[in-house]
Formats: sequence, structure tokens, C-alpha cells
Amino acid sequence: MKTVTVASTAIASLVALVLSSYVDFTGNGAVFVGAVASSMVAIFAFSWPKISGIPSGLIMGFVTLVAGCGAIIASLNAPPREAMLYYVVFVVLGLALTFLVQLLRGTGASQRLYSVCAGAAASLIAASTSGWVAVDRLTPDDVNSPLTLLVAMGITAAILVGCIRWPDRIVAPLAIVISALVSGMAAIIFTTVTPWQAMFFAGIAAAITASCRAVLVAEGGPKSRLAAVAYGLTPIMLSGALVYFAERLVFG
Repeated sequence: MKTVTVASTAIASLVALVLSSYVDFTGNGAVFVGAVASSMVAIFAFSWPKISGIPSGLIMGFVTLVAGCGAIIASLNAPPREAMLYYVVFVVLGLALTFLVQLLRGTGASQRLYSVCAGAAASLIAASTSGWVAVDRLTPDDVNSPLTLLVAMGITAAILVGCIRWPDRIVAPLAIVISALVSGMAAIIFTTVTPWQAMFFAGIAAAITASCRAVLVAEGGPKSRLAAVAYGLTPIMLSGALVYFAERLVFG
């Protein structure tokens, strides 16, 4: 049942991001993407400690929230061509706040080094969500920004393949291949994006998804429903930065 939660969370968040990119009632459609992305960050921030089991989970959740929402707000306000300019700044800010929290916990506190690593990973994942906002600002006209939809279709295919209870050595390459094929075929049918470009970037996103699945399997599966939600959000949030830089590489 928790596998269903992981998959449904991932697919639902992808659908929400793609649909919100087509909403534009205020002349700034990126605001809707930012609202969805911020909601994802908020849910992730306080469910991530259920995966890592770090001490002071509530405080570390706020640190993750600051890093993620800060990067999203910066993406909304920076010039469109420089929407990810402050991405690294908020990743580093999250890391600095993580160090500060562990410093305040004092010498001899349990799992300090582990908490720093887990906090740094959470800040990177949360800040990467701003990539979805940056993509929407980069190409306000959805017709000129098909790569987001193509990559989302590829990730969805990878998620569904990941639900198959086969070993990682089979599922991982299968997810990458099927994801690339789905995006490439969709590019031929629905868009003017070169199929190899869609296949390449969808394959990378599928590799991220397959890696998250491998970690999930190695950890013995999520221990709670909140942990399952965090696992489901992780590959989608990480893929935000990937989609942005892919978009810049393809369309300039």
C-alpha cells in the first residue's frame, strides 16, 4: 500500500505542476506554479525527517522550508533569463542553517554529522523545486515550452515501471529506456522538439527516479505514510532544476 502512496504522490505532484503552468489569470502564470511548488516544499520539509529519522526534525523541517521557499520566491522575482541565479545561494543557506542548528545542539548531541548530511540533502532537494518555476518564467507561452510536458511524461512512465516488483538491475535500465521512448514518441506526435533531445532529458530524469527507487528499496521501504509521501516528492522536486537547465540548453 505504501508503494501506491509513493507512486500516486509523485504522479499527482507532476500533474499539478504541469496543469498549473497552463493557468494564467493574472498575467503571471508562474505564480500558480510557485504556489504548487511551495506546497510541495512544505509537505516535503516536514515529512523528510520521517525518512532520515534525524533529531530535531521540526527545526530541520523549518530549515528545509526556508531553503526551498526562498529559492522559489527568488525564481519568481529574478529576471526571467536569470531565474535560477540564486538557486545555489539558498542551497548554501540551508546548509549554513543546518550547521547552526547542530552547533546549538551542543557537543555530544546524537547524530550531528548524519543530521548535517541529511539536512544538506533536504535543502538541495527543496531548492531544486524552484526549477519548475524558472521554466515557466523562461517561456511564458506554453506552446513554446513543450519540454516540461515531455519530461513529465517520461518521469510518469519511469514511476509506473518502478512499481514493478523486480530487482533494480532490471527495473532501472527498463525505466530509463521506456521513459526515453515515451518522451521521444510524444515529441514526434505532439511537438516540434527534436526526439533525441526529449529522449535524452527524459532518460536523465528517469535515472533520478530510478535512483530514488533504489534508495527506497535499500532502506526496506517507507516506514510510515508520511515517509512514503516524502519519497514520492523527492524525484519530482529534484527534476525541477534538471528541466530548467535542459530547457536553457535546448532553447537557449
